[in-house]
Amino acid sequence: MRDLPAYFEIVDLRLLIPAMGVLAEDHSINHLAAEAVAAAAYLKTSIEVEIDTPLVREAATAEHVTYHVI
Repeated sequence: MRDLPAYFEIVDLRLLIPAMGVLAEDHSINHLAAEAVAAAAYLKTSIEVEIDTPLVREAATAEHVTYHVI
């Protein structure tokens, strides 16, 4: 198990929904994936996934979000 950060930040969805809509439309990803990418972009962090999904990887790359397959 990876180390957890010292704190967690919960982002108000009202800040993410516009970006999520664009991501879902432009990259054909589902709302949960769009939320993950939008939140990572907003927080200037990366996302980690267990299964490589090309559409999510492409959306993350487009948003300059580092994408790690663990």
